[in-house]
Amino acid sequence: MDRRASLAAIAGGFAVPLLGRSALGQDVPLRLATAPLDVSAQPYYALKYGFFKNAGLTNVTLETIGTGAAMAVAVAAGAIDIAVTNIVGLAQAYERNVPFTMIAPAGLYSSSAPTSVLMVKNDSPLKTAADLNGKTLGASGLRGVAQFAPMAWVDQHGGQSSTLKFVELTSPEMLSAIPSGKVDGGLIIEPYIAEAKKTMRVFANCFDAIAPTFIISAHFCNLAWAQAHADIVKRYASAMQATAVWANAHHDLSAEVLIDIAHLKPDVVKVMTRSIYGEKLDAAQVQPVVDVTAKYTGVPTFSATKLIFGG
Repeated sequence: MDRRASLAAIAGGFAVPLLGRSALGQDVPLRLATAPLDVSAQPYYALKYGFFKNAGLTNVTLETIGTGAAMAVAVAAGAIDIAVTNIVGLAQAYERNVPFTMIAPAGLYSSSAPTSVLMVKNDSPLKTAADLNGKTLGASGLRGVAQFAPMAWVDQHGGQSSTLKFVELTSPEMLSAIPSGKVDGGLIIEPYIAEAKKTMRVFANCFDAIAPTFIISAHFCNLAWAQAHADIVKRYASAMQATAVWANAHHDLSAEVLIDIAHLKPDVVKVMTRSIYGEKLDAAQVQPVVDVTAKYTGVPTFSATKLIFGG
C-alpha cells in the first residue's frame, strides 16, 4: 500500500468532521491522540482534571493510538488535529520534508529519575562498553531513541556502536529474552524495570549519553493547521503547561488515571519511576535528540527551533 492509500485508510477510521477556523470563545471541536503510557499521558490528565476547560477548550475528543508512527499518519492525513510522539520521529519527519510542528513538550528525561535503562542478566559477564562490541541488544523500536541512546553510550564509553546488532522487542518480551540469552541485553522501559530487576541488573543509564536532561516527546500537529488555528494552539499549549506542573507535583492523583488507561496494577505504579513532563518548550532541550538522530541516521543536523511552532 502506498503512502497516499495508507493515509486514506487511517483517515477513514476517524468519522469526525474537520476542525473549522477558531475564534475566541468558540466551542471548536479538537481531536487528539496519544498512547496510554506515562510519558504521553498528559491529555488524559487534562481531560480528567479540567485543564482543557480551564484553557477554553470545551469540545475535546481523545483517541488512543498505540504507536508514534500511527499517530504521525493520522495527523498527516488530517484525521487527528494534535498527537504526541517522540522527538526522533519528528526529527526524521523534518528530514523528509513532512510539515509537522511541535506545540508543547511532553515527556522530559532526567538523569536523576531515568525511566529507560540498559539492562543485562544478573550473571552476565558484560561490564564495560567495549564488552558490548558485537553483541545483540533488544530495543522497543529500531532507528529510534531506544536504539540511538545505547549506541551513543557505547561510543562515549570506549565501545564501537557500529558493531552492535539490534532486535526489535518490547519490554515484556525482553523480560524473558535477556535472561534466556536470546539477546545479550536491552533497553527496559517503565513500568517494567522493577520486574526486570528480579533477573537482571542495570548496565547503564544510557539516555545520559544524549544529555542529562532533554525532551523525549512532544505534542505536534500539521504546520498549516497550526497556522490556521493559532488561538487553539496557544490554548492547548497553556493547558499542557498547567497539566505538566500539576502532574509533576501530584503523582498520587495521576497514578489513578494511569492505572486505568494503561491497565496497570497499583503495586506496579507504586514502585515505578514516574515520568516528568516538560513545562516549557525549550529548543535547547530538543537539540540533543536532533543531534543524536542526525549522527546515527547519517544526515546533517539542524536547529531544533525549526521543529517548534512560532505562530
